[in-house]
Amino acid sequence: MKNTKKKLSESTATTMVAMTLLSLGADPLYSTSVASQTWGTQYTSTVNRTLSATRSLLSPITAKEIVSWLHNEGLPMSAIAEISRVQRKSVYAWINGKDIRPLNQKRLEILYTLLSKDKIADLLSLYRTWDRSLKGGKPLHNLLKQNTLDSSAISAALSELWPVAKQIQKQMVIAKNIMNKNQTVLGMLAK
Repeated sequence: MKNTKKKLSESTATTMVAMTLLSLGADPLYSTSVASQTWGTQYTSTVNRTLSATRSLLSPITAKEIVSWLHNEGLPMSAIAEISRVQRKSVYAWINGKDIRPLNQKRLEILYTLLSKDKIADLLSLYRTWDRSLKGGKPLHNLLKQNTLDSSAISAALSELWPVAKQIQKQMVIAKNIMNKNQTVLGMLAK
């Protein structure tokens, strides 16, 4: 019983913080990253659901915001262009505030919705897994670059890949910590 109360209160607190960030005018995509870094990825899906629901009530998300979020989460610009089915120069134009065609805007919104829902790792780690063969057939990479996005197939692929991506992200953090410790030791030896 205590564990249930603790999880509920942590989830509620996370949701309240996300709502507060939004009410203060914080960028919802940035707020998701802040919440994820502050509390870890276990609360990211709660924050994402809250931010997505609130954002849709406030105003539509812009191409610049979506592309910035995708890139800040670790996707290379070339990958963003590929899954958006445009050239890289178009992606850079969107970041610079240039107009976007309605079909491209819609595709970006769908990609954002799919990739932010139930997200438990950064997109860089997911990117490192997206060419893997999946139980359902096509790799995620192929599903994301199809002309028409199959939301159910993409969701199934993501549910299979998110745990793998989470493991990759943990391994990257461990490797980074080891490298930092080694640099510290080398710095001490050099003195």
